[in-house]
Amino acid sequence: MSEGDATGTVQSRAQFERLIADNELAGRTVAGFAANAVGIAGVDLDGATFERLSMTDADADDVRIERAIVRQVDGRRTRWRKSLWHRVTVRDGDFTELDAQDATWLRVDVENTRLGRAGFRGARLSGCRFAHSELYGADFSSAVLIRCRFEHYGAGTV
Repeated sequence: MSEGDATGTVQSRAQFERLIADNELAGRTVAGFAANAVGIAGVDLDGATFERLSMTDADADDVRIERAIVRQVDGRRTRWRKSLWHRVTVRDGDFTELDAQDATWLRVDVENTRLGRAGFRGARLSGCRFAHSELYGADFSSAVLIRCRFEHYGAGTV
């Protein structure tokens, strides 16, 4: 599929940035490249899939990400302040030092993901599941957690 195809997979940073500017990432698959320090603040990511993507130090404040899949993403030091995550599946990623201050996470399913020193200060988490994931040093100060499950931490870090 060509780079301009509205249904094709986004496979380059240039195409990714163009779609961010046009707020046309909803329902798209973004895969296989580095987009470090990219700015996606305020973008609608409804139904998007992110795979094998490096987006360290990205700014994703005020983003709405719903019914999305995030798989094998390097999201170290990304900022998701005041963002809405709803029905998002996160697998096999690294979100060490994620900043989700004042974010809302609803039914987010996280598995085999690093979230060391993640900041959920003032966040609202409801119906979330964290399994086989590293949460050492995570900050949940002033956060509200309702019906969240932390599974398989017998020998893990939480």
